Amino acid sequence: MPRRPSCGYTLTRTWTATDKCGNTATPVTQIVTVIDTEDPVLSQPVNKTVACDEEWSWDEPSVSDNCDENIEPVGNTPVRDDLTCGYTLTRTWTATDKCGNTATPVTQIVTVIDTEDPVLSQPVNKTVACDEEWSWDEPSVSDNCDENIEPVGNTPVRDDLTCGYTLTRTWTATDKCGNTATPVTQIVTVIDTEDPVLSQPVNKTVACDEATSWMSLSRQLR
Repeated sequence: MPRRPSCGYTLTRTWTATDKCGNTATPVTQIVTVIDTEDPVLSQPVNKTVACDEEWSWDEPSVSDNCDENIEPVGNTPVRDDLTCGYTLTRTWTATDKCGNTATPVTQIVTVIDTEDPVLSQPVNKTVACDEEWSWDEPSVSDNCDENIEPVGNTPVRDDLTCGYTLTRTWTATDKCGNTATPVTQIVTVIDTEDPVLSQPVNKTVACDEATSWMSLSRQLR
């Protein structure tokens, strides 16, 4: 039976010889040592591009070897490199047989890109009084890749009404890949619901032939 060491194996064969008189020769033995000197070979995974929120997995390579049938590829922790838009993940695999022969490493690069627009929440239009304190309801931004997007609002546009006026403000948002959200708008209608207030003139007494005039009333608007 062949004897299998930790690396490779040996085959041992023994011969004997017996003449017709029954005399037997001293046995002789030949040992053949089978060793593994070839490196395993890893298949080459194909690079690929995926979207930020797409489900995907690494394409682990297969291993072939001339002697060892039970070699598992070993992959490193993926290395991330940020791009102007998106990022790459690079993973490298190696494989070593039980004789210490090591395969040429293979690498797969996965490029993660962002093709989806951010989404802005919709602020609610509102009506305020002339002297009421108020502020704009700045929208929030959600995005499948970029967590640090700030909405950008324009200078409010004023439109005068018969009574009061409106202020309209529009926001946009763009992620670092240049994807732009659908703009959202808030309209604030400023109205006047309070009556003017007149100052109270003082009553007075004058002589018949005394020159007099009415006191002008001042008007206070709130």
